[in-house]
Amino acid sequence: MAKENPNKRASFANIEPYCIAAYVGKRLWMVLVCAITFFMYVYVFLNWFSPASYTSAVTFSVISKTAFGTSVSNVAATSSVASQFSELLKSDVVRSVVAEEMGYTLKEFPATISVSVPEGTNIINVNVTAETPELAFRTALTMINSYDSYSSFINKTAILDVIYGPNIPINPNDLSTRSTIQRLAAPVGAVLMAGLLVFFALMSDTVQTASGARHQLDCKVLSTIYYQKKSRTLKSLLKNTKKSLLITSPTTSFYYVETFHQLRVQLEQANRSHGSKVFLVTSCSENEGKSTVSANLALSLAQKHERVLIVDADLHKPAQHKVFEKAPGEGKDFGSLLARNFTTEDLNSAIEYDSELNLHFLYTTSARKHASELLSSGVAKKLMRSLRNNFDYIIIDSPPMGFFTDAEVLCDLCDASLLVVRQNCIPVTGINDVIDSMTECNATFMGCVLNNVHSVKAIGKFASGTGYGYGYGYGYGYGYGYGYGYGKDKTEKPTASTERKEDSNG
Repeated sequence: MAKENPNKRASFANIEPYCIAAYVGKRLWMVLVCAITFFMYVYVFLNWFSPASYTSAVTFSVISKTAFGTSVSNVAATSSVASQFSELLKSDVVRSVVAEEMGYTLKEFPATISVSVPEGTNIINVNVTAETPELAFRTALTMINSYDSYSSFINKTAILDVIYGPNIPINPNDLSTRSTIQRLAAPVGAVLMAGLLVFFALMSDTVQTASGARHQLDCKVLSTIYYQKKSRTLKSLLKNTKKSLLITSPTTSFYYVETFHQLRVQLEQANRSHGSKVFLVTSCSENEGKSTVSANLALSLAQKHERVLIVDADLHKPAQHKVFEKAPGEGKDFGSLLARNFTTEDLNSAIEYDSELNLHFLYTTSARKHASELLSSGVAKKLMRSLRNNFDYIIIDSPPMGFFTDAEVLCDLCDASLLVVRQNCIPVTGINDVIDSMTECNATFMGCVLNNVHSVKAIGKFASGTGYGYGYGYGYGYGYGYGYGYGKDKTEKPTASTERKEDSNG
């Protein structure tokens, strides 16, 4: 296995903002759960560990008595009396009297009493604080009604007059603070979880950009295929049908079609330089797009060459008959040929030809047990020899290399191989392990195709394009392509006994 360069992960060139946003977007439920959890924790904490308190206020006026028995307000004379009374209210004398009247002991006294005296006045402000509005009001009222019980401790020349209160508090003392904390709890929780998700996305060891692929993967990047949203009709939406978008579709963009044509040129170069004609297309895992990439690559080759064949060699979850919406006859497929000692007539009957697409097909319609044994047999080698003798280019759609060993067996039967890598899907270490396996096979490993690439920079560029998608089992729901076709009207269907024609393009 190739050693990972620690500097690769830290490079900003390997980070695609769209992938970060998609990573967080797929986990928005985690953000929501975290926001609710934070709110609940804060709510419980405030109510259990920092309960709300309510204050009932009472305002007294201290008035001194003259020798003539009349009450005369004398601020200078009664200021000291007010201070004396405030100290009395702070003492245990008042608390003991009030607690006894309310049926509590001094230790069980349910409220706190605070006293303040504005400087230079005969005013005493008393605040009685308790856990409930009712308890605060009741305590303050009891303190007033019990005045005679502790008035003897005050100077006889002064009397206490209530000028305000007690009132029944409506809101807790720290209402604004508690409300602010509760309002901020959910957003703070959401932001923290979103930040954590962004961190995990940045640390994920996946391929996010073409530049990252060139630095992270131990192979050449043959092509970068950008994602474009597929246009779906109302009928397909209502029926929830999954239809692959091929380059022969008139709704596809020119840029995407040219991307496949450029990839085709590299296969043609391999054919001219090394005589390669059988190309295997695989992936590391499911949902990476190998089946539709295989189909579109075969279609691109068929637009220029006479004899092009696509073989669905995925004996586990075949997809090409769904990509092209075909229904081959029973016993007339790739798996059936491998399961018996086929004849030339059997092969001719199994190969289908579409004159509009100028493309030949050898489908697999159902899963086969013991796929590795079938592909390792002499029948498989005989079949490949027959196909080589009758076609210019053969595209093999194989099962994922990271899932099944028969993909490596197929690779040994081919001339060259390509690996489809979906953006932000598989860890780099896993991709490089598959690359190592493909490099050790008999087929020449050409490189990888970076597929389904979402890019913030490319959004405007491909805004007018249309999309991608096909899938199956482990999965169809992947592969993509777009473009338009230049279909040739070829009615002749070559057979296994037909002599090989020379490529008119040299």
